Amino acid sequence: MYLPVMLAIEDKKIVIIGGGKVALHKAEKLIYFGGRVTIISPEFVDEFYQLKQVQLVQGTYEKSLINSAFLVIVATSDRLLNAKIHEDCKEQNILCNVVDDKEQSEIIFPASLKRGELIISASTLGNSPLLAKKVIKDLEKVYDESYEEIVYLLGEIRKELLKMDISKVQKSKYLSHIILLDEEKLKEFLAMLHEGRLCTDDKEQF
Repeated sequence: MYLPVMLAIEDKKIVIIGGGKVALHKAEKLIYFGGRVTIISPEFVDEFYQLKQVQLVQGTYEKSLINSAFLVIVATSDRLLNAKIHEDCKEQNILCNVVDDKEQSEIIFPASLKRGELIISASTLGNSPLLAKKVIKDLEKVYDESYEEIVYLLGEIRKELLKMDISKVQKSKYLSHIILLDEEKLKEFLAMLHEGRLCTDDKEQF
């Protein structure tokens, strides 16, 4: 059973074993989220040489190469090698993901949608990755790119409300209502807070 969590990987050492398209996709995602990525493989698809902020190690896997890693991704077609790497990770208490083998993975990657600081994930725990992708594709229509700004505004409003000398009930009331506002109304609401024009007993301001 897996616990859904958000994992901070910025500036963490992450090792990927494998030089194919699957490894490339994982590398791109991990780089985007700030990981320090090292890729180990006897050969690499051409796109790897276009990546920035990665270390390519051309050669075969050795146990010492994962020392002090925070996370290891195994993306090879050699099941015996995959199993060995997983065991090596367990010995060193390193999080390990063996692509397409959840039984040998302490961590799995869901399909995800990112709009600024709004992140939505979907997983079928490996039963149907295509369904997880479809769920995210459907959600992209509901939570479009405007939600990047909406989430930012909600965060700024929340900070201001939490500083106000009003009751917890009143704060909760405001926080519950602002998620129903569109982007323009949120901007107006934030301006009212900055200018001290928010009247705590005036429902019309919603």
